[in-house]
Amino acid sequence: MSAKQDRWFTPGACIAAIFGQGGSRKYGLTCRWLRYFKNDRDRRDLVTIGAGAGVAAAFRAPVAGVLFALESLSSWWRSALIWWSFFDNLMTYHLKDIPIVVVIGVTGALLGGLYNFLMIKVLRVYNMINERGGAHKLMLAATVSMLTSCCIFGLPWLAPCRPCPTNGTCHELNRFRRFHCPAGHYNDLASLFLNINDDAIRNLYSTGTSDVYHSVSMLTFFVASYGLGVLSYGVVAPSGLFVPIILTGATYGRLVAMLLGSRSGLDHGLVAILGSASFLGGTIRMTVSVCVIILELTNNLLLLPLVMLVLLISKTVADSFNSSIYDLILQLKGLPHLDGHAEPYMRQLAVGDVVAGPLRSFGGVEKVGNVVHMLRTTGHHAFPVVDEPPFSPAPC
Repeated sequence: MSAKQDRWFTPGACIAAIFGQGGSRKYGLTCRWLRYFKNDRDRRDLVTIGAGAGVAAAFRAPVAGVLFALESLSSWWRSALIWWSFFDNLMTYHLKDIPIVVVIGVTGALLGGLYNFLMIKVLRVYNMINERGGAHKLMLAATVSMLTSCCIFGLPWLAPCRPCPTNGTCHELNRFRRFHCPAGHYNDLASLFLNINDDAIRNLYSTGTSDVYHSVSMLTFFVASYGLGVLSYGVVAPSGLFVPIILTGATYGRLVAMLLGSRSGLDHGLVAILGSASFLGGTIRMTVSVCVIILELTNNLLLLPLVMLVLLISKTVADSFNSSIYDLILQLKGLPHLDGHAEPYMRQLAVGDVVAGPLRSFGGVEKVGNVVHMLRTTGHHAFPVVDEPPFSPAPC
């Protein structure tokens, strides 16, 4: 697993937050015109736009960057934000391949839901360890790093050397690793473990490479990347979440294509793309932005129906087990978050079920002294404003 932090939207959001606070005197970023953005609405919009810019710069996908920020990060989707923020081979498929796509979506949802469940369990254990102090944090990070290193450098020894295809694929792509193999050979498992995530994903997405990987190597890498993804997220060493999920999903897709064999005419690279989509839908539960990210990465509009289908299936199935990994992490950390939809049990609640008396309210016009007194004598800062009887005098 790569040690690169893939929280690409954080720098953009931080820079936008500085402007939303009116600038920074420490870094000499104070200007008169910045004071116009010093309000809650503009600050929220600037942070969302900055996060979208970070995604666009990382993936070279501007439309997907906007959609990712709006779908995942923005607490309220304003249409004005859209205006402010603003593989080359042909892959074919047929109607008979739809059942296979459905199976990929359902299986990806199950794997994604299990991924979220295991990650939250592991994060709870990590939180208990981190509460004991800095030494325990370092010990935890060192243990996970050692386990990751052992997998990355040890597992490729189990894979045999494979001769380069006759078409010279491993030399043309220049992303395959010889490891300890002789000239003209490569190690397929080392090509996945010892490559950066970007090149490993390109290898898995490449078309016409059905005979490049061995099924045992695919299974080994899938189990390792799945387990290390669960264990490495949450330690002090940055490991990322989004890109490792894409890589694990692509490996799962390739493995499915190998298991199907001649029973399916789908290219292994196409099935890898669908595997990434199903795994993203099963873990992060986003549909629109993930669909656009994949389309902009592959530059193939013909994939749109299949990607949409597998995303909708994986998200629908996974929602019946648990929530998005981001929502689960918010709940685990106890961060304040207001959902767009109320829980079903809340529909039966009345105001009296959640209000602690006596009721304090303001009229439409109040003296400053009354407001100050109310704030000093109560422990909250939200009050109903009532201008109708019986809480206020009847109009004359």
